[in-house]
Order: sequence, then C-alpha cells, then structure tokens
Amino acid sequence: MEKIISCWKIELLILFRNVWTWATLLLSLTMVGIQFYSRVVTDDPGGALISTAFIVQGGLFVSMIFGLYLIRSEVLSSSDEMFYVIPNGYSGKLFGKCLALLSAIVLFIFLSVLILYLLYYIFEIPFIFYWKSIPYLTLYWAIPFFIAGIIGMMVGTYQNSRIVYPILILAALLMGPLNVPITENVMALLHTDLTPIMGFLNLGQTDPNSPFDPVYGLPMEIHRWLQKGLWLITVVFLFSLRTIQINYQRFPKWGLLLLPGFFIAMFPFIYLFLQEEQVVKTGIEVDSVRKYDLNYYTMNTKANFKNMDSVIESYEIDVKSFRNLKVRTKMKVKPLKETNHLVFTLYHQLKVQSVTTENNTDLIFHQMGDQVKVIFPELLPAEKLQTIIINYEGTSSQYYFANEQAVMLPSYFPWLPIAGSYQAMTAEGLQLRRYPLLPNHSTEYVLRYSGPEPLHTNLSIKGEGVWSGKVPNGLTIVSGMLTETTIRKTKIVYPISLYKMIHTVPEYVDKVEVIRNNIQSDFSMQRFSDISTVYLLSIPNESMTFPLNIWSLDDHMIIGVNQMYNNGDLLHNELFLVPSVLSSMIRSSNIVNQKMEMQTLFLESYSYWYSLRDKSNFNNEIPLMKQHLKFYKTIPTSREETKAKYKQKAFVTEEIIRFIDNNKHNEKLLRAFFQNWLDRLDQNEPMNENDILEMFDRRV
Repeated sequence: MEKIISCWKIELLILFRNVWTWATLLLSLTMVGIQFYSRVVTDDPGGALISTAFIVQGGLFVSMIFGLYLIRSEVLSSSDEMFYVIPNGYSGKLFGKCLALLSAIVLFIFLSVLILYLLYYIFEIPFIFYWKSIPYLTLYWAIPFFIAGIIGMMVGTYQNSRIVYPILILAALLMGPLNVPITENVMALLHTDLTPIMGFLNLGQTDPNSPFDPVYGLPMEIHRWLQKGLWLITVVFLFSLRTIQINYQRFPKWGLLLLPGFFIAMFPFIYLFLQEEQVVKTGIEVDSVRKYDLNYYTMNTKANFKNMDSVIESYEIDVKSFRNLKVRTKMKVKPLKETNHLVFTLYHQLKVQSVTTENNTDLIFHQMGDQVKVIFPELLPAEKLQTIIINYEGTSSQYYFANEQAVMLPSYFPWLPIAGSYQAMTAEGLQLRRYPLLPNHSTEYVLRYSGPEPLHTNLSIKGEGVWSGKVPNGLTIVSGMLTETTIRKTKIVYPISLYKMIHTVPEYVDKVEVIRNNIQSDFSMQRFSDISTVYLLSIPNESMTFPLNIWSLDDHMIIGVNQMYNNGDLLHNELFLVPSVLSSMIRSSNIVNQKMEMQTLFLESYSYWYSLRDKSNFNNEIPLMKQHLKFYKTIPTSREETKAKYKQKAFVTEEIIRFIDNNKHNEKLLRAFFQNWLDRLDQNEPMNENDILEMFDRRV
C-alpha cells in the first residue's frame, strides 16, 4: 500500500508541474462556466446541469487521453523497464496512476461545483439545487470520466502506435450521449433498432437535447446507477487482469481466482438492473416519451370489451412507488344492471396480478390493452354494492411517471381502475390526446402511500402516510421537486425550479377565474366550484395549436407548465388563454374524438367573439382566427388539391368571422350559435366544415 501511495504522490507531482495540465484544466473550467452561466442566467438552474451532455461527451475523450498519457509517461522518459525489476513495481505504479486519475477528476468536479454554486448564489437559486447537483455530477461526470480514463490506460498498455487515437475517439463516441444521434443513420440503413445497446453503452445523459422537467427533476433513477456500477466493476476487473499480466510478464494461474469475486460483485447489480423500473426516456427509443404511447394508440384504437355500466362508490388504495408502481385497491362497485361481469379501464402497462372478493375468493379476469374484465361466478344484482380487490403493478405512461424519484398521476389518467371500457388516449397523426376519464360523481377515497415525498394530493391528510376524503373528479397524486404555498386561500402546488413564476400565478388564476365564469354564462353551464387548489405540473399538451394546457376540474385545477415559464411566459400567452380555458371546460370523449382541426376551429371562433367583448386579455394582438385566415390565403403551394383545401378553409373561416362581426351586438344569437355548435361537437359522429356552413343556413 505504501508503494501505491508513493506512486500516487509522484504522479500528482508530475501532473501539477506540467503546464499542459493547468492549460487543459483552465480551458475546461472556462467551457463549464460558460455553459452553466448560459442556463442559470435564463432562470433554468436544472438546465445548467442537464445541458452538460456535450461537456460529458468531450470529457470522456479527454479522460481517455489523460489515462493514455498517464500510462505512457514512463515510456516517454525511458524509465518503464526499471519498474519491471522492482517487486510488484509495475502494479504499484499502475494503481498509483489510477489514484492520480481519480484525484484529477475529483479536483475538476470540485472546481466546477464551486463555479456552479457561485452562480446559484448570485442568481438566488433555491437551495435544493445545491445538494442535488452533487449526486448528479457524480453519476454523469465522476464515474464516467473515471471509467473512460481506465479504458484509456488499458488501451495504452496494448497499443503504442498512433492508431490508438482513432480507437479512443470511436470509444468515446460510443460511450457518450451522442452515440444514438451518430448511429441513427446506421440503424436506418440496417433497419435495426440499436437504441437498447446504445443506451447501455451511454455513460452520459440519455438525450443531450432534453429540457429540464421541473416536476421530475434531474434524472437519477436507480437503473442509471446500476448501469454505471456494471460498467465500473467490469472495467476495474479487466484493468486488474491486465495489471497482473504486465506485472508478471505473463498471466499467472492464480489470477483466475479473481473470476469468482467478479461474478459475485456483478450478480446483485445484474439482478437489480434487470428488474422492472420506469426510466423516463426522451430520445428516439421505442419506449420513449415521444414514441411509445403515440405508436401504441395509433395501432390500438378501440376498446377490447363492450362497455358495462357501473359506478365505483369508493376506493381504499395502497400505493407504493419505488422503481415502478405497485397498487392494491379495494373498490365498492355498483352495477347498474344485472350482470355476471364488470369492466374497468386501467393503463395497459399496469399489469393486474390478482382480483379477489372481500372474502379473499379469487375471481377470473382478462386484461387486454387498457381494459380489465372481471368475471363473477354468479349474477350480480343491479344497484347492489360489490367489493372487489385488485392488485396490479408495472410502469406507468412515460408522460405520467411513478418511480422512486417522482410521481405525477393526475385524476384524468387511468392509473386507478375506472368503471367502463375506454382507451386512455387517442392518436391523430403525430398528435396524442388524453380522454377525460374522470368520475362524474363524488367518490370516497382512502389512500395509504409509500414513495417519494412530500406527497401532494386533493385529499385531506389524516395521519402519517394516510389521506382520505370525498372528491368529485377523481384522485390526483404528485410528488417530486415540488412545494406548495397558499395565496388568497388558494393552495398552489408548483415546481421549486419555477421560483420566479410563482409571483405571477395569482394574476393568472384571477384571469382564468374570470374567463371561466364568462364561459359558464355563455354556455349556460353548471357552475364550477371556486378554484381551491391549483397544480402547476409538466403534463403533456393536448393541442399543437395552443401552448397552454389546462384541466379545469371541480375541486382542483391542473395547469401545464415547463421551465421556460420561470421567466414570465405564463402571462405572455394571453392570446391562448381563452381557448385553453374553454377547452378545459368542455372535454368529453366525443369531443376528443373529433378531428383536431374541428376542435381548434370551434375554440378559436369563440375566442374571437370573446376578444370583441373583452380586449384586456389580448393586448391588441391579432386574433388567432385572423392569423390562420392569412396563413390559408398566403401559403405557397403548387398542388391543386392543397390549394382547394386551403381555399375551403379560408372560406369557412371568413364566413365565421363575418357572422360574428355582423352579430357582435346580438349576444343572445351568438350564445345560441356557440351552444348549438358545442352540442354538435359533443355527438358521437364526426363533424366537418360543411356542418358548420349548414348552421349558418339554419341561422341557429
């Protein structure tokens, strides 16, 4: 050990006396500081870390070159042969070099953290980012750089020619965050999906272009730590074998005794690595956010079982969120007619393990897609409560995650069994929309929860890890990088990273409340309760046209946000506020099934009428309808079919604008017109532009 420590000290002394060491360190820290500053100054403290994927890519190559330099330093000074005649001299020298490599990496990360902390302090970043940055940099910088350095040292022991440099460049590319973009063309050429292999080889971030998710936070799932552990054990083992071989000029038989230790060390990592876990992926992987649900619901468009009318009166739920989602739910269900089976909707990746009665009698069930059919041994009388217990586990949707890091399960997503046979989502082209699978009656809930904390929900807390209450629109549970505050009796649950945006929320909620009341009046809707709880969450958009995404529920409201809202964008989208609020109040399965362009036309038409009555929400901006009308008239195209299509759209849009302008003082007529239009949209048959023109002919 003394020999290793002595070699370590000597290597450090040589490094610190080398001017290139300090030049490389200074240049690297300058790049890191610029990258950190570029994100922190835009109010994106999480992005300061997430965006370092390109630094990691370069750092892997630099670490390999550094390892190569360390291993060749004696060769360059012609002193390498001296260590062969010293007992265990070469092995002691190699392990000393490993410690020198580790010391250099620790120094670089320590100085990088100081730069990051200084920026966080100057820009008054919340404290949680200070301590979150340490494990993040350990996972994505320290361990990968050390692994890369060891690989550089190993390659240097085998190869002394210049061919070593292209080898290290190729290795760095395959091991870095850019490996998927680089091999994307190869995958297309071979018609082979290599993303699982590239994902395991990648020691950096999953997607270098991924923005920071303010709810999920920095991606540090257990799965990622296990992957780095497998890499580290393998590389250290191979390096140890190579060291023994060099030290003894041949490989001794006793060296094989390291194999059992290697397998013993690997077994728990492999076992845990292969267990199911929700890892949020944002790249081009088949199971990524942008691909999985869109592909699934493009191919699976209809429910597998016929609907069976029933009502769930109460839930008693045990939830465990650790790596994946495990749920035991005891439900009291009332069939509305005599039947021998019940059908529920549950997201298809949540696999049912068992269904039993209250007396612990097993029931036959069939799970196909988003539907679960439970069969009873005898007929169930109508209107009589039945108690059943369903156990299920699995990975939730990539949009609505649940693991050891964060939970985001809104009430409109079927993470709990919902009475009836429905699809959770529907796909139209590249657009994915969620069905509003919400109970339309008050339901009793008792929730026992184990997972990331603190938990935020629309139930009342009753004790340690227990919540209960009767709520009208289902159960929402969220946990992650969130906090809450109370503003004028309204509870606001919001991401900690949106520390500047929170000051604009009261004004935003006031505007939403006013618009919602006006919409209720215009459409003669049943009055919603006053907004008591607002959740600001990174839920997916329901429209490509409107950047704002709101779910207006009876007891709480969910507003979609992203990190860009931290610099005030929440209030900069006023042009989209009216259509977004209206969309949140009229969601139904029939409306979701209508083509997106029909929904958009309705929302923009109402917003145009609203803008004529109240200009305070529009800041003299050109209404969306007129923007689209200009687009339809000026879009350059040489195809006659496309010209005819946009000419028809322009004609319909002009007719609507003309009708509203001519009757803008006749509120009774326009209210009747939009109510009739909404009723037509909410029918179980597709609507088209001709249907709208017919409404003009009838003049309502």
